[in-house]
Amino acid sequence: MQRLNVNFFLKGDKTQNGLCAIYGKLKLGSTSCTFSTGKYISKEKWEKTNHLRNAIRKDIDISLKEYIHSMSLELEKAYTQHIKTVTTDKKITATDIKNLCFDTTVKKEITLLDLVNKHNNYFKMQVAKGDRADGSLEKYERMGEVLKEYLYNRYKVLDIEFDKIGSDFVFDLDHYIRFERKHGGKAGLGHNTTVKYIRNISSMINYTL
Repeated sequence: MQRLNVNFFLKGDKTQNGLCAIYGKLKLGSTSCTFSTGKYISKEKWEKTNHLRNAIRKDIDISLKEYIHSMSLELEKAYTQHIKTVTTDKKITATDIKNLCFDTTVKKEITLLDLVNKHNNYFKMQVAKGDRADGSLEKYERMGEVLKEYLYNRYKVLDIEFDKIGSDFVFDLDHYIRFERKHGGKAGLGHNTTVKYIRNISSMINYTL
C-alpha cells in the first residue's frame, strides 16, 4: 500500500482582500494533484503559526486549523476505504482520491455572509414588489458591510462558518461597533446605533434559519 501524502500551501496568485488562498497537494506514488480548500489567510499569519501547526489563541484560527486537519483525515480515510474495495489492477492515482473524497465527503459549510446575502436578496424581491421600503433594504445592506469590515479587521478573514458563532462573537462585534468602527473621523458609534446594528444582524439570521 502506497503512502498518501497531504500538504497545504499558500497560492500567491489566488488572493482576496490581501489574503492568500490555502491549497492542498496530494501525492500518491508518482501521481500528484492540487485542490482548493476554499479558505484564505494572511501570509504573515500562515508563517507566524508555522502553517497553522502551532497553538493559536483566537477561536477563528483554531477553527481554520481544525478544518484543514479534517480535510487531511477525510482524504486519508477515502484512500483507505478505496483500497479495500478495489477489485481491479487499475492504478490508483492522487486525482482518484481527490475526486472520491470531494464528491462524497467535503461539503460547503453555511457561513454568516451566506445567511446575510440570502436575507438581503429576498428582501430585494420584497422591495421590488412594493412590500418593503428601500430604506430598510439599505439598512440591512449596510449591516452586511459592517460585518465584512469586522471579520477582516478583527480576524483577517473574509467570512466565518455560521456554526462557529457564539456569544463571544456577538459581544466582540458589539464592542467593535461601539468603540472601534470608524465613522465621520471618529472611532465608535453611539449606543442607539450600536443596538440597532445588533438587532439588524439578529433579524437577518433569524429570518433565514
